[in-house]
Amino acid sequence: MNPYQNKAYQNEGLPELLESIPEGERRVLDIGCGAGDNARILSSLGREVHGVTLSEKEAALARPFFHRLTVADVQTWEPDYPPAFFDAILLSHVIEHLTDPQTTLKRLSPFLRPGGTLYVAAPNVLFWKQRLQFLFGRFDYQDQGILDRTHLRFFTVRTLRELLENAGYEVRIEKTVGHFPFGPVRKVFPRFAARIDQALCRWLPGLFAFHLICVGKSKQA
Repeated sequence: MNPYQNKAYQNEGLPELLESIPEGERRVLDIGCGAGDNARILSSLGREVHGVTLSEKEAALARPFFHRLTVADVQTWEPDYPPAFFDAILLSHVIEHLTDPQTTLKRLSPFLRPGGTLYVAAPNVLFWKQRLQFLFGRFDYQDQGILDRTHLRFFTVRTLRELLENAGYEVRIEKTVGHFPFGPVRKVFPRFAARIDQALCRWLPGLFAFHLICVGKSKQA
């Protein structure tokens, strides 16, 4: 049995990724949609969201937030949508679970309308906490996080950008989300800490970013 079929990924969504999607992109395909957390936010904004998940458990939780939801493995999925049907395609923390993410991104491209956009988020394998573990010789898989035992691929700022480019997309936006290890100072001065987090993710994204976000346009568009 595929290890993902009984999983249900739930979180608060990734607003930093979703805020990149302009209002004019109304019809969105959410690949690897989890329990529908991103779709819940998008549908509340009036978007028509379609989704794909491999997990029946996730589908049961996510279905209320979707116009249409398909249970399938995106790597072998044969979409019955017409070409250029979607304004945007979203893969939030999905590509690290795929055996061949480049081929998958290429196969999705024809379903984007001219001028449509691909949105990808992935964890940064060189996040500072992970570097410390590597420094001390630890590469231990876990139940969640960067070294989630179901992750098959690992990405940095550069390799995520190269993945989109090699799959035929022109990268337009690169964003990162992360934090500096302030400890208890963060609770006392949360706004100050947030500003420092943002600055360091701009200046040293490879070190302080946890989420990597890459936005591309299909070169065929």
